[in-house]
Amino acid sequence: MRVKVPVIDFQGYDEGQSGSPASLSNEVELALSQIGFMSVTNLGIDKQMLDRVFAASRAFFSSDASSKLACAYQSASENFGYQGVCEEHLDPTKPADLKETFTMRNVLNGTDKLTSVKSEMSASSFRQLPCSILRTHFP
Repeated sequence: MRVKVPVIDFQGYDEGQSGSPASLSNEVELALSQIGFMSVTNLGIDKQMLDRVFAASRAFFSSDASSKLACAYQSASENFGYQGVCEEHLDPTKPADLKETFTMRNVLNGTDKLTSVKSEMSASSFRQLPCSILRTHFP
């Protein structure tokens, strides 16, 4: 079964425009409640930055298992790190999720786990990418 990933376009979002936040909120709620994830466009993040993030992701997820496990997710309270295929159950009533993830919820607080990242980029570069996006676009 193929699932069509909803694409949420932020191009027309205007916080001051009547109805704009509610309409966008409804799209996001529908995507996340029915599909469980979404793709977003036009957040104002430049293409070069996105290209660097995707290159870093490809490098990390194509690395060997021991490199990825050095950054393993430990707990929900920490909410940071790598989880392999079938390690996460977003819906506990269903089989494990068939995906790999790297959660960076608390990346702005820093973590020593990123020093374990072995990829084409340094650990500091790996940390700088999400930090830069978060600080610039979500202050």
